[in-house]
Amino acid sequence: MNDRAKIAADLAAALGEVLTPTLGKVDIVDLVRLSAGASRETWTFDAVTAGRRDRGVRHELVLQRDRSSAAGDASAREAELVTYARAGGVPAPEVVTSGAPPCPLGTSYSITRRVGGETIARRILRDDEFAPARAGLVGDFGRALAAIHALDPEPMEEVLSTVDDPIASMRRLLDDLSDRHPVFELALLWLADHRPDPRPVRVVHGDFRLGNLIVDRGGLVTVLDWELAHLGDPIEDLGWLCVRAWRFGSTPAVAGLGDRDLLLAAYRAESGMEVGLDELLWWEVYGTLKWGLTTLVMGTQFQPGVPALLEQGVIARRVAETEYDLFLLLRPDLAAETPLPPSDPTPPVAWPHDPPDAAALLDTVRAFLTDDLGQRLEGRDRFLARVAANAVGLAERELRLGPDHAEQHRHRLATLGVSSDAELAAAIGVGRFDDLLDELTTALWTATRDKLAVANPDYAEPP
Repeated sequence: MNDRAKIAADLAAALGEVLTPTLGKVDIVDLVRLSAGASRETWTFDAVTAGRRDRGVRHELVLQRDRSSAAGDASAREAELVTYARAGGVPAPEVVTSGAPPCPLGTSYSITRRVGGETIARRILRDDEFAPARAGLVGDFGRALAAIHALDPEPMEEVLSTVDDPIASMRRLLDDLSDRHPVFELALLWLADHRPDPRPVRVVHGDFRLGNLIVDRGGLVTVLDWELAHLGDPIEDLGWLCVRAWRFGSTPAVAGLGDRDLLLAAYRAESGMEVGLDELLWWEVYGTLKWGLTTLVMGTQFQPGVPALLEQGVIARRVAETEYDLFLLLRPDLAAETPLPPSDPTPPVAWPHDPPDAAALLDTVRAFLTDDLGQRLEGRDRFLARVAANAVGLAERELRLGPDHAEQHRHRLATLGVSSDAELAAAIGVGRFDDLLDELTTALWTATRDKLAVANPDYAEPP
């Protein structure tokens, strides 16, 4: 038995053990690991009762378990919230069982019944199959969020953390990171200067977006992935749904499906709450900054040579995308006037190495991962091949563009009177550039364009 087969066999045995008290003795079949989940493993499987696969009752199930026991009882707590939300009329999954260490599965877990439909955002946004649903999805989302926010938060006070001050929360996250980012400091200043009046504390899903929602031809079916839920300002969920990263290449502001007014109208009709565009914009900026900090944290967790964290290493380089998105929101005039620089710098006059050079070799490896190996793989292996290809492409662009970018950035920092991004971020935080915001913003925008030209040049297409 190879390592992969042993892992599957051990997992199947553990699943049978934890399901026995609820479903009776079951056989675990069709165990498949999905590509989704940078922080958790997700598996689909069937549990067949009566000990006979051809005659027993078949339960179609989904397992989510934390990658590490360090997460404590996170998945089990999430299962408690999901059960509460479902009882309150929210389209949430049906929890079959859950648990936390010490347990046969080794880490905190939740098992739910599988629901038909699609979660992959690009299919929902583009496939003809979902055309009937797309026209009504923004309204579905507004109504589902209103149902979540109508839940009484008091029973969840022992289950969920509370975010009393979102700006203070962002400030703590920034201070905890050794890698300081001036653009994020600039965004935090804007948030502090434009903060709306706080709303009464409610249950906040925390990650309501395409990818975490099951959709079929009729519309929204189920709200998944409650691991970031907390108590806080409910409008956070609406702003998060509008963050550009969750449009997956489509143009409309709300999940790539519709405009903000449509979302607010559906939410108002269900909840009775009036939300203005300025308040929504504030939470969209907040959500964009929050996603940027999340990518930074993933970067701190990335360790070269550890395959399981390859996804986190690639996601970490999406910081440039979030900085770009912040400029689209706060200074759209700059974004409209100055597109990305050319992607091919002038080659060196003399080069001591034989062809092909490093960039050409990396480009060949990238093509192999996507066009050759990737076409012969399936499931998670195919997904990881695409992730690896993205990483190779990023490294190739950095080899070509990095030296010029480094020299230009040194000059920018010197012009601003600092020697590093950390020093610049600290200076912004204490107000040193309050009277030089135009000069500062232009310099940071130029730096963001350079970073994006390496991290993901295609992202800079008009939003």
